Amino acid sequence: MGFVAVDAIPEADYLVLYELFVIERFRGSGLGALLLAEVERFANILGYERVILFPKPLEPPFPAERLVAWYKRNGYSERSDCPSELEKTL
Repeated sequence: MGFVAVDAIPEADYLVLYELFVIERFRGSGLGALLLAEVERFANILGYERVILFPKPLEPPFPAERLVAWYKRNGYSERSDCPSELEKTL
Protein backbone atom coordinates (compact mmCIF):
# COMPACT_ATOMS: atom_id res chain seq x y z
CA MET A 1 0.00 0.00 0.00
CA GLY A 2 1.94 2.90 -1.36
CA PHE A 3 2.40 5.09 -4.37
CA VAL A 4 5.00 6.81 -6.51
CA ALA A 5 4.96 9.95 -8.66
CA VAL A 6 7.53 10.41 -11.42
CA ASP A 7 8.20 12.79 -14.28
CA ALA A 8 9.68 11.54 -17.52
CA ILE A 9 11.23 14.57 -19.24
CA PRO A 10 12.04 13.57 -22.84
CA GLU A 11 15.04 15.89 -23.27
CA ALA A 12 16.68 14.94 -19.95
CA ASP A 13 18.98 12.00 -19.21
CA TYR A 14 17.23 11.40 -15.88
CA LEU A 15 13.84 10.45 -14.51
CA VAL A 16 12.55 12.58 -11.64
CA LEU A 17 11.07 10.72 -8.68
CA TYR A 18 8.78 13.24 -6.96
CA GLU A 19 7.20 11.03 -4.34
CA LEU A 20 7.50 7.53 -2.99
CA PHE A 21 5.22 6.79 -0.07
CA VAL A 22 4.40 3.65 1.89
CA ILE A 23 1.70 3.74 4.55
CA GLU A 24 3.02 3.25 8.05
CA ARG A 25 1.79 -0.27 8.69
CA PHE A 26 3.67 -1.55 5.60
CA ARG A 27 6.97 0.19 6.33
CA GLY A 28 9.82 -2.19 7.00
CA SER A 29 8.21 -4.88 4.83
CA GLY A 30 10.35 -4.22 1.75
CA LEU A 31 7.50 -2.60 -0.16
CA GLY A 32 9.35 0.74 -0.45
CA ALA A 33 12.43 -0.96 -1.87
CA LEU A 34 10.22 -2.88 -4.31
CA LEU A 35 8.53 0.35 -5.46
CA LEU A 36 11.92 2.05 -5.82
CA ALA A 37 13.26 -0.86 -7.87
CA GLU A 38 10.22 -0.58 -10.16
CA VAL A 39 10.83 3.14 -10.63
CA GLU A 40 14.43 2.36 -11.59
CA ARG A 41 13.29 -0.41 -13.95
CA PHE A 42 10.79 1.99 -15.55
CA ALA A 43 13.56 4.59 -15.97
CA ASN A 44 15.76 1.97 -17.62
CA ILE A 45 13.01 0.92 -20.02
CA LEU A 46 12.56 4.57 -21.04
CA GLY A 47 16.32 4.89 -21.61
CA TYR A 48 17.19 7.19 -18.72
CA GLU A 49 20.70 7.05 -17.25
CA ARG A 50 19.79 8.27 -13.76
CA VAL A 51 16.99 8.78 -11.27
CA ILE A 52 17.04 12.01 -9.26
CA LEU A 53 14.93 13.06 -6.28
CA PHE A 54 14.57 15.59 -3.49
CA PRO A 55 14.03 13.55 -0.32
CA LYS A 56 11.17 15.17 1.60
CA PRO A 57 8.92 13.19 3.94
CA LEU A 58 5.21 13.45 3.21
CA GLU A 59 4.41 13.07 6.90
CA PRO A 60 5.82 16.02 8.89
CA PRO A 61 6.83 13.98 11.97
CA PHE A 62 8.83 11.51 9.83
CA PRO A 63 12.53 12.46 10.14
CA ALA A 64 14.12 13.65 6.88
CA GLU A 65 17.45 12.13 7.99
CA ARG A 66 15.83 8.70 8.16
CA LEU A 67 14.46 9.09 4.64
CA VAL A 68 17.84 10.22 3.27
CA ALA A 69 19.54 7.27 5.00
CA TRP A 70 17.02 4.88 3.41
CA TYR A 71 17.70 6.22 -0.08
CA LYS A 72 21.45 6.00 0.54
CA ARG A 73 21.08 2.34 1.59
CA ASN A 74 19.35 1.85 -1.75
CA GLY A 75 22.27 3.26 -3.74
CA TYR A 76 21.49 6.99 -3.92
CA SER A 77 24.00 9.74 -3.17
CA GLU A 78 24.08 13.53 -3.10
CA ARG A 79 24.27 15.24 -6.46
CA SER A 80 27.55 17.13 -6.82
CA ASP A 81 25.81 20.11 -8.43
CA CYS A 82 22.88 20.14 -5.97
CA PRO A 83 23.61 18.43 -2.62
CA SER A 84 19.99 18.77 -1.42
CA GLU A 85 19.00 16.27 -4.12
CA LEU A 86 19.94 12.62 -4.45
CA GLU A 87 20.65 10.59 -7.56
CA LYS A 88 21.43 7.09 -8.67
CA THR A 89 23.09 6.10 -11.90
CA LEU A 90 21.39 3.10 -13.46
